[in-house]
Amino acid sequence: NEAARLQMAEVFVNALTEIDPNSYCIFGGDFNVYSSSEPAYQLLLNAENSIVFEDPIDAPGNWTSSTYPFKEILTQSTRTSQIFGDGAGGGLDDRFDFILASENLMDQNEPLHYQSDSYLALANNGTCYNQNITDCEEDNEVPMEIIQALYYMSDHLPVLMKLETQIELAIN
Repeated sequence: NEAARLQMAEVFVNALTEIDPNSYCIFGGDFNVYSSSEPAYQLLLNAENSIVFEDPIDAPGNWTSSTYPFKEILTQSTRTSQIFGDGAGGGLDDRFDFILASENLMDQNEPLHYQSDSYLALANNGTCYNQNITDCEEDNEVPMEIIQALYYMSDHLPVLMKLETQIELAIN
C-alpha cells in the first residue's frame, strides 16, 4: 500500500534527525516501491532530509513494467510460482529490494565511499525476465549452486554493493 510505505518512510526520515549529519549511512531492505515516482522513494531521496540518501545506480522508472530497460536490477521473484506453498511467484519482474547510501558515501573523495559500478542484484544477469532465476544460468557469473540456493531459500534476490576505504575501520 503506497500510503503505508510513505508513512513508514516518514518515520525513518524523522529518525534521521537523531544521527550526526556527517555519518556514513546505508539504508537497505525490501521497500516494495513500484517506481521512482512513488512518494516514499522520493521522500527517502529528498535533499531536505537531515541525511540525504542517493540510489547508487540512479536507474529511475517503473520497476514493475515489462518495458523497464534495466532488467538486471530486478530482485523479485526468484521463481514463477510458489514452492512448498510459500513465497511469491511471477518470475523475476520487480525491483523491490534496495540499498541507498548517504551522499557522503557516494562522494569518491571521501575516505569511505561507494565503489562505482559495484551495485548488483546477485545472480540476475538481466536475461530471465518473468522466469525462474534458475533460467539465468547462461552467461551468469554466479555458480549454478548459488543460483539454485537463492531460488529455494527466498523469493527475493540479495542486493550487494562494495565500499572502498584506505582507513582502518572498527565496529563498535
